[in-house]
Amino acid sequence: MAELQEKISKRFPGATFEEGETLLINIADSSLHDLVKALRDEHGFDYLVTIVGFDRTTALGCVYYLASTKTQRLVSVSAQTTDRDNPMLHSIADLYRVAGLYEREVYDFYGIVFIGNPDMRRLFLNIDWVGYPLRKDYDSNPELNPVSIENERQSDTTTEWVEMPDGKVEKREHTIFEEDELLSISARSIRPPMACCVSARRSMAKPSRKSMSTWGISTGVWRSSVKTSDICRPSISWIVWIISQLITTTTAFAYA
Repeated sequence: MAELQEKISKRFPGATFEEGETLLINIADSSLHDLVKALRDEHGFDYLVTIVGFDRTTALGCVYYLASTKTQRLVSVSAQTTDRDNPMLHSIADLYRVAGLYEREVYDFYGIVFIGNPDMRRLFLNIDWVGYPLRKDYDSNPELNPVSIENERQSDTTTEWVEMPDGKVEKREHTIFEEDELLSISARSIRPPMACCVSARRSMAKPSRKSMSTWGISTGVWRSSVKTSDICRPSISWIVWIISQLITTTTAFAYA
């Protein structure tokens, strides 16, 4: 790692290093994206293991664990902000696709907003949850977040913070799901596909996928793209359903 440390020092003079089982590179948020990109493109760290948030009372931040699938080397990068009221770091979701989810997890529990992440919704907690549970100043009063017996409150919109050319950060809202965009079609057990149950399942479906649906049949799950206009129209699903019923019936007689 001495060679890597030397190259990083020349490229990023403000970086500091901590030796240990894994080399830790401390970098300012303004250089975070460039450093991670250099580690990926120039030094072979092509795999993002995870992103871990932290609260050091005076600062909030993250440690990024990067690995090389070729050499099995591991390196970590740390960036932080002292702004506890409005903590922000730059996103690396454009470098590692999975970073989008890791950053949402950190936002959910620490309240750190990632500039450039196109989907800054909470990941685990409800959208109306008060506070960020892993921060040291979190108020754990159960009256603030009572246990609900209703469905989880989710949103069909998301927020993105975009950095403008003048350095200012602008908040933008995007629509993920239209009112009638996605349908979940279930045809289970003895109900044929035409006798289906149609229900909106926007909170559990993947975003921005027109005409996606899920058909559940007795032998498993078969996914097919079905437009709204095709609902309850005879199709290949009839054949799949009939075959599944024949298999189920034959199996039942065989073990009778």
